[in-house]
Amino acid sequence: MESVIDYLIGRGPYLLLVVLTVLGVYLMTSHRNYLKALIGLYFVQSAVILFFIALGFRTDGTIPILVPGQELTLDNPLPHAMMLTAIVVGVATLGLAISILRRIQAETGSIEEQQGSDRTAP
Repeated sequence: MESVIDYLIGRGPYLLLVVLTVLGVYLMTSHRNYLKALIGLYFVQSAVILFFIALGFRTDGTIPILVPGQELTLDNPLPHAMMLTAIVVGVATLGLAISILRRIQAETGSIEEQQGSDRTAP
């Protein structure tokens, strides 16, 4: 029993990203509220960012500053740099989406998806 708990603790970030992904997909698919769907999308985005950061992390790794004569295991800085960019783009996209939702609410009075809306299928 103790080995199972140690296994789960060692996989903590991956379990968290599974929970975030499931919660995000649930929010996007089960509610007709656009704001809840947007929050679900943000949860899925956070899970993807956490996944890439967890992939680039090493338990015994250090920051990637090379010192002559030192033998160290270094963390991979590329996933961290890419995810920093993804966070900035995600926050900007979230802000734009919220402003669009406010405009929809101002024009229609609601941010609920309308049943049988007058959208035509392509």
